[in-house]
Amino acid sequence: MGTRCHLSLGTTLFLQLSLLVFLTGCGSGVRHNTVHDFPGDRPYRLAVLPLTNLTTDPSAADVLGNAIAVELLNTSGFELVDAMVVNSALSRHRIRYADRMNKEQFTALGGELGVDGVLVGAVHAYEYRQEEDGPVPMVSLHTRIVDVAEGQIIWVAMQTRVGTDGEFLLGIGLEKSLPRLGSMVVHDIVETLR
Repeated sequence: MGTRCHLSLGTTLFLQLSLLVFLTGCGSGVRHNTVHDFPGDRPYRLAVLPLTNLTTDPSAADVLGNAIAVELLNTSGFELVDAMVVNSALSRHRIRYADRMNKEQFTALGGELGVDGVLVGAVHAYEYRQEEDGPVPMVSLHTRIVDVAEGQIIWVAMQTRVGTDGEFLLGIGLEKSLPRLGSMVVHDIVETLR
């Protein structure tokens, strides 16, 4: 006959919670804050400004900026200004780094573009980092929407993910592709606007 093991309720709950954490992985969630709701009676007109690239990959800001625009185009409630129109307006206003704009610049640019808000942000990481088992992708993105009428930040979202965040058992859930991980980060960030 076998021996029965009796566990206390606390121990049982601890083991169940540990198993849940183990099975779901320890991924980095999106940190975000929305100051006020976006108007629901009409589409929120938005300009996505070029992201600031703080990485060693010269394409990182373009790749993630384009991914943000595509995600927003697939999100109801938003209307985007064409990127060429945005870039032309930035040139006329002599704005090189969108994340360093002041309130007056946001208001002037927003008035010219006819938008409710502008999305600005920075790519902090878009790279492969070396781990024991080989290279693993890492993406870190910080975004915010500024209401051009008030010049105030109305939404902020940021996420840092590593390809191993979703791994939970012998490589299952491991993301090895930097572009796919970037798309996942962008999707998670834009999801906070839905």
